[in-house]
Amino acid sequence: MGDIAFAMYRMHPLHMGQVHDISVGGLSFSYVESGAVVDEPLVLDILSAETGFHLTGLPFRVVWDRGLADDIDVDYMPLRQAGLVFEVPLQEQRRQLEEFIRHYTCS
Repeated sequence: MGDIAFAMYRMHPLHMGQVHDISVGGLSFSYVESGAVVDEPLVLDILSAETGFHLTGLPFRVVWDRGLADDIDVDYMPLRQAGLVFEVPLQEQRRQLEEFIRHYTCS
């Protein structure tokens, strides 16, 4: 993606990071581990600073989540990457997501 887009788990946000890949079925993003644990249903907000795009309350489930080896001191700033699958988005959420992908991502 040429734009900087962020994905955030809700609640203060628990995780906020940069989107790497996105489709109507899900996305992958990297984030700094916060140590937070969630007991309630997961929802995601997707924000794009450059385009002003904002999609809220997208239900999802985590498919994979792994640590990233990097030049950054991982004890100080533990980086992770996660893959998410969207869970039955509302019709309007799906329309917004399709529009965002069509207009603001690289093919």
